[in-house]
Amino acid sequence: MRGRNLTVVMMAIALVAGLAVAAAAQESEAVTVTFEGEVLKVEEGALVMKMLPDGEVRTSTPVAGREVNVDGTMVPWEELEVGTVLSATVNFIPSPDMYETISGRALHVVNRTVVVKLDSGEVKQFTVDKDFTFMVDGQPRTVDKITPKTKLSAERIKADPAAVITPATPITGKAPKE
Repeated sequence: MRGRNLTVVMMAIALVAGLAVAAAAQESEAVTVTFEGEVLKVEEGALVMKMLPDGEVRTSTPVAGREVNVDGTMVPWEELEVGTVLSATVNFIPSPDMYETISGRALHVVNRTVVVKLDSGEVKQFTVDKDFTFMVDGQPRTVDKITPKTKLSAERIKADPAAVITPATPITGKAPKE
């Protein structure tokens, strides 16, 4: 299914930490990733943001001279106001080496967040889209059908889709309401 729009909500310059967009993606499928976060602090060359909707806090160092379109006005990232919500959408085609299959046992499930004890013994937390499918006993199952102790597997994009964000990628923002 070429061009399927799969969305991960994260920050424009963040790392992807979750299962992300690999749910139905194949090597040749275009993937659209939307990153979104609220500015918490801009200080000494760093941008601290709270990712939406999951609330994870991330820090990044944008390129000098990078501007953001905030409510129709171009603003240098260093001048962003606390509370500004930024978003960027990136289209890319994942390469085969970007994928990995994870498997393990669900420990905890809340809304779209699943804590999994991987077969390696490592415990990881993943936040997925509501239509993301895990494989359980050879059958696809969405996150709302996963319960603790469920043995599952999933394909994920392990590489950082944010790496394809370039200075040409538009980043937009909405200033905080007063």
